[in-house]
Amino acid sequence: MAPGALYTYFPSKISLMRAVWAEDLARLNIELSGYPKESTLLDFSCFFVDYWLENASAFKALFLVTDEPDNEGGMFIESPEVIDLLRIIKHRVVSKMSNEMHSDAQETEFRAFLASLHGVISIAILVPELGWNNTRQILESQVSAFLVKWSRNAST
Repeated sequence: MAPGALYTYFPSKISLMRAVWAEDLARLNIELSGYPKESTLLDFSCFFVDYWLENASAFKALFLVTDEPDNEGGMFIESPEVIDLLRIIKHRVVSKMSNEMHSDAQETEFRAFLASLHGVISIAILVPELGWNNTRQILESQVSAFLVKWSRNAST
C-alpha cells in the first residue's frame, strides 16, 4: 500500500500507531482473559512477561513511541484496550492482597507490581547484552517479595 493510501484510513502517524497498539493489546487481553483462573500469580506473571518477550517489536512500538493527544485531547492510555489490560492484571494482583488493605494501598501495590514486571521485560528486550535469560528466577524473587509483603500487611 502506498503511504498516501494509508492516510485515507489513518489521518496521522500517531493514529496508525494507535491502531497497531490497539490490535496488539486486544490480542494480549484475549490471551490473559483465557489464562487459567486457578494459576499462581507467578505463573500469570511469567505468562505476561513471556508474551512481551516473544513480541518484542510490539513492546518497543508500544512503549518507546511517545503518544500524543488525539483530536479530542484523549490519550491511548485511556483506550478500552489499555483499560481492559489494566483491569485484567489488577484483578489477578489485588486478589492476592489482604482484603483489609486500603484501596489506595492496593492501587500503589498494583502499580509497583506492574512496574516490576515492566522492568524485567524492558531490561530483557532493551539491554540483551546483560544476558537475562533467567526471567522466571527473577520473577520468582519479585513475586515472592510482594506476596511476603502483602501477607505481612494482612497480619498487622
